[in-house]
Amino acid sequence: FLWFPPEQRPLVCQLGGSDPATLAAATALAVQYGYDEINLNCGCPSDRVAGAGCFGAALMLQPQLVADCMAAMAAAAQGTPV
Repeated sequence: FLWFPPEQRPLVCQLGGSDPATLAAATALAVQYGYDEINLNCGCPSDRVAGAGCFGAALMLQPQLVADCMAAMAAAAQGTPV
C-alpha cells in the first residue's frame, strides 16, 4: 500500500496518456490509492514524452481529445478534483 505522511499532502497524481478509457481506469486507481488530486499532463515538451505518442505537449494540438480525456477522468474521480 502507498502511505504518505500528512506533511506531504496534498498528494497529486499526474497521468500521461490520450485514451479516455485508460485514463479513466488510471484515475479510479489513483482515487483508490488515496491521491488528493489527479491531473493530466498536457504540457511536457520533452521529445521523450510529447514525441513518443499523443500525450504531454502534443495534446495541445487536439483540444477535443483533451476534453474527452478530462470528462472520462472526472467521471471516474468520485469527487476527487481533476
